[in-house]
Amino acid sequence: MPKAVDGTPSPKSLIKTLMRVGYDFNMAVGDIVDNSISADAKNIRIFTALDPQNPTFSIYDDGWGMSEKELYENMKLAAKDPSLERDENDLGRFGSGMKTASFSQARKLIVISKKKGSKICGAYWDIDEIESSDSWEVLMGLSEREINSIDGFDKDMLSETGTVIIWHKIISFKETQHTSLENIIANTIDSMSRYLSLHFHKFMQSNDKVSFFVNQRKLSPINPFIKGKGSMDLTPENIRGKKGNVEIKPHVLPHPQYLSQSQIDKLGGIDAIYKNQGLYIYRANRLIIAGGWMGLSSRNILGNLARVEVNIPASLDDEWSTDVKKSSLQLPLMVQRKLKQICQRPIGISRGEHTHRGKKEEVNEYWFINENKQDNTTKYEVHLKNNELIEIAEKMTQTNRIKLKEFLRNLSKYLPVHHIFSRIGKSPKSVNQENALEGLPKDLPKDIEEKLRKLWS
Repeated sequence: MPKAVDGTPSPKSLIKTLMRVGYDFNMAVGDIVDNSISADAKNIRIFTALDPQNPTFSIYDDGWGMSEKELYENMKLAAKDPSLERDENDLGRFGSGMKTASFSQARKLIVISKKKGSKICGAYWDIDEIESSDSWEVLMGLSEREINSIDGFDKDMLSETGTVIIWHKIISFKETQHTSLENIIANTIDSMSRYLSLHFHKFMQSNDKVSFFVNQRKLSPINPFIKGKGSMDLTPENIRGKKGNVEIKPHVLPHPQYLSQSQIDKLGGIDAIYKNQGLYIYRANRLIIAGGWMGLSSRNILGNLARVEVNIPASLDDEWSTDVKKSSLQLPLMVQRKLKQICQRPIGISRGEHTHRGKKEEVNEYWFINENKQDNTTKYEVHLKNNELIEIAEKMTQTNRIKLKEFLRNLSKYLPVHHIFSRIGKSPKSVNQENALEGLPKDLPKDIEEKLRKLWS
């Protein structure tokens, strides 16, 4: 008869493991927001307190809230069985998101909540206390007086019902030798705001919309399927799963020349339009995957307008292998073949937008690709409408402008295409243009070197 052995994990060791699950700041906040939306919140307010000694981060919602008993239950790790049937719109899954997301970013998690008909309640986990005692018996309940004295908590911000998540001892807010704490927090909050605007845009745009505020500023949704002249919404299709249907909607974005600068900026710039082509996979209307073809196609400049929206219900989590962070999943084999076929439709249309006779395609603000389908030729041309170039030209004489234009034509004409192709073919990562103009070529005649240094220093 096998001997039963106690396999209870060390709290200290388990917590350290959970701190390294792999959340970044945006994912962690997103996991908290999932809980707020699942609790039917209509307003989600995020605040940062910039006290250099103790910066805090807090998320307020006006959802259902929790009673004291429900709060203590939800503060337990793995509070829910992931195999249990969930509502198709439930954004939670494993019952660990709030805790693991918080532990990845802060050493102290405080939760305050109020349910209709119940008194305000609060509890906290402090990793320092867990490590010191190596015990789970350190989940601390809070009295109303203790709640009202917590740094980062504003009782006036808590509605009649709702929940507040507060992070203390934040490990992701660390000053470096080159960057101040204020700049780190500002950059983090900017990135988080954009993440929320994109990944929760369907909730912001729905009839029963959810409003997001970051330090009192209301966020605007970022719809990756932006509309404009030349945009297309192709015929949607459905793929049947074991526990629900997958809805697939192919889209083609407008060519950038038909977009305003504000629309381009909203999509992250011209380069982002190219980089972010591909699949946009939503779980219960929450964006999980934002771009990339997941092996169904390759990223290509001619396919940069192609987007494929994939909507899956929470009931298909097992089939799609949704992870605990809800940041990745796997395409079921039964879906891959069909989805690959569907992807070719918007890719083909995008390619056609770029390759018709005499079409000039703006690669970025410095270069054009001019492709002629009729004679199958391609030209790479310097972008003469570049704002920096125009500003320089405006300060030059007419004679010098003519000379500059001729120089740029020759620069395009003598682009070392064959050498570039050969080098990239052998070793793609060896081509690095980041610091292309740093320093001067070696072995220059001294008089020329001195002249160049005066020009470019």
